[in-house]
Amino acid sequence: MDELTNMFNRYMDIVDKVASFIPYKKVKTWRDFFFNPAEVSSKSKDEGILPIVIDYYVMGFLNFVISLLNMVAPIIVSTILTAGFGIIEGVVLFALMLGFFLISPILSLLYAVLEFIIAKILGGKASFSKHLFASFMPVLSTFIILLPLNLLSILLNWLTFIPMIGLACSCITLPISIVMILVSLYSMYLKYSAFKEVHKVSSGRAILIVVIPFIIVLAVLIIVYILFLASIFALISQGSAISSLFNK
Repeated sequence: MDELTNMFNRYMDIVDKVASFIPYKKVKTWRDFFFNPAEVSSKSKDEGILPIVIDYYVMGFLNFVISLLNMVAPIIVSTILTAGFGIIEGVVLFALMLGFFLISPILSLLYAVLEFIIAKILGGKASFSKHLFASFMPVLSTFIILLPLNLLSILLNWLTFIPMIGLACSCITLPISIVMILVSLYSMYLKYSAFKEVHKVSSGRAILIVVIPFIIVLAVLIIVYILFLASIFALISQGSAISSLFNK
């Protein structure tokens, strides 16, 4: 147990050193939220919607840069193997990532609105800006905690394309991915703790504020997917019917 504690403390030292290179003063708040979500939420000033949205765009930009760096090695290899086609692939991926960077905060804002509506139905007391802080901060905090691992993943991703070394890198990548998944799941607890604090609701209602919007969005996505498949099958069937008429 002491060894695990020492490893964790050493890792957090790395997190702090990496975070110190980011010229954005609120990064420390992101870090502190990971360990004390209720306390940070209670002490946060109600600064309105814009500051927390800016926070999200700052994180999104950093994520965008990390994604670009991750993309460099595969695109170079693809370009060499496909006689230049990899460049086209890279341009398409860049456009998709840029679009996601611009749209992601807007989609997250709409999701926060749905959470806020559920929270108010369940008796939540927070203003929308305080709710938005509690909704966005888990993503920001897990991002800063996982930042060193994301940077390490860039190096491993580049080395994967080197024979022999690539196999060893793949073995290291798996535990890193597991840690990232576990930390991402922990963000649900962070959101629960923050909602419970800012909305002044019971544990059960705080859980519902987290879970109900997720279920609603998941159900909508499933319905849209089913309708999409149904429309594809309908077009295929219609095309087959028309083709059979011409064949006759």
